[in-house]
Amino acid sequence: MNLSPQGGPIGSWDPVSWNSRFRSISSGRVTPEAQRSPQTHSSPHPPAYGPAPATDMSNLTFQAIEPLVASKEVLRSSVSVTFRCPETDTEVPSTGTLKRMDSVKSTAARSVKKNLWSSLRRSVTKAVSDALGSGAAGRIARDVTNTTMRQGEQKTAFSKEEVQNGIVEAFKAVQASFKWNASNETWVGVKKPANKFEERLAESPVTERYDQGVLARTLIELSAADGEISADEIAFISDFIDPELGSVDELSKRDPLTAAELSETSEGARQSILMLAWACAMCDEELADAEVARLGEISNALGFDDATQTGLRQDAQKFLFEQALAGVYAGGSRDDEAFTAAQEAAGKMGIQTEEVQRMDAGYRRAAGIV
Repeated sequence: MNLSPQGGPIGSWDPVSWNSRFRSISSGRVTPEAQRSPQTHSSPHPPAYGPAPATDMSNLTFQAIEPLVASKEVLRSSVSVTFRCPETDTEVPSTGTLKRMDSVKSTAARSVKKNLWSSLRRSVTKAVSDALGSGAAGRIARDVTNTTMRQGEQKTAFSKEEVQNGIVEAFKAVQASFKWNASNETWVGVKKPANKFEERLAESPVTERYDQGVLARTLIELSAADGEISADEIAFISDFIDPELGSVDELSKRDPLTAAELSETSEGARQSILMLAWACAMCDEELADAEVARLGEISNALGFDDATQTGLRQDAQKFLFEQALAGVYAGGSRDDEAFTAAQEAAGKMGIQTEEVQRMDAGYRRAAGIV
């Protein structure tokens, strides 16, 4: 790959067409990221798992999740929640978007596939938010700023039921940290082996301001790599961009990242930036060739060899598929329809069949599911 020594745009990106592509983009909504909180696992005896309850998805209701809610903070358009399992002392923070009941009802009948991809995006949003490491003040600032930008929303107070729905959404984003115990119909925390994706983000968060800006611009470029950026993509990226970095609209008007800009990122954050970029690209249902090409350019500019690039991509793939498996086995046994959707998603992310089988077996072994 030939990179401009003058720090010009990598590849054949045209700044003129780039800027014009986004002139009509609004900055979308902003929701806060989850606060970081340590997890501990102290139970010496794994819980007994069994078949899912007879009522479909009855273990993903607020009533089933409520015993885990250690604390919650209702913001302008989201709810920040800390889930804690009293049995294992597992503690996991998360955030759910608050929606009006009419909006919830309109999407209640979505297919298993759509629900899977939405769940993957929630998991990636949390991962990016955790890696950015912003505090509560920044989270609230993003939420307030975005709520102000919303058009047509006349009231800011949400009903009790709407908040409860938001808590359920927050739980779905971290569902992989819990398992359903059918014997007493409760969710319990589980100790799952940390994957390389989570380990790397914990060891090398993207906390430098410059690095955060590069990550934000990278995600925006990837969203537009196929020639357009959807309202859902705008909202997705807005979920974790600090308003002090700029809105999606503002950042999208910048020229593509240059080799010089990418080379100035902190050495410790580069792998996290690329790995998160791969995760965001792959959780968008269709991994476009243009996105893969742009990721290759960015990888080269960051100084990674082929082996490192492949390893970071695989770490992102494994993380996403693990999140998908959490939904497949949410009831303690395999949901065949959900597993089919997860297999299809794995194929779109480039995971080979043999690797899918190996990861599925490993997940069941860790969770004690036959």
